[in-house]
Amino acid sequence: MLKGLITGAALTGLIASSVAFAQEPRVTQYQDWVGVCADVEGQEVCEMQQTLTIENETGNVPLFRASVHNVENSLVMQLLFPLGLDLRAGMVLQIDEGEEFTSGFLTCVQEGCLAVFPLDSELLAAMRAGNSAKIGFRPFNTNETLVLELSLSGFTAASQTVQ
Repeated sequence: MLKGLITGAALTGLIASSVAFAQEPRVTQYQDWVGVCADVEGQEVCEMQQTLTIENETGNVPLFRASVHNVENSLVMQLLFPLGLDLRAGMVLQIDEGEEFTSGFLTCVQEGCLAVFPLDSELLAAMRAGNSAKIGFRPFNTNETLVLELSLSGFTAASQTVQ
């Protein structure tokens, strides 16, 4: 069950794209989501993303990023969490008050820990119809689940541009 909602995390859209673009990408705002497109080897490649930030003594810093990519003609959502997680617990995703989807973490890199969700027709439809996605995870050495809330405002329009 999701609990312990983190509040006060500001939504921002601009963060370096995880797709390696050969030229300056074209950025389009879709409410709380950002579409990033560019020409890659003669083909337009687009992804969408949303970043949650938290304010500290140095200003706003990225806390969490969700991005959606097209991988072999299927949409995949990549979630980048901060380091310092209990990887054994995995993470959970819930759209509004609907079904919970669980996933383990794939790996941790310098930027954070990654989890991936294939956006099958059921999950994609829920995200397009929903208002928010709650993402639960546990920091290392605690039993308390923390929950981030990701806005789905603009998700439908942005997801239709991902190629």
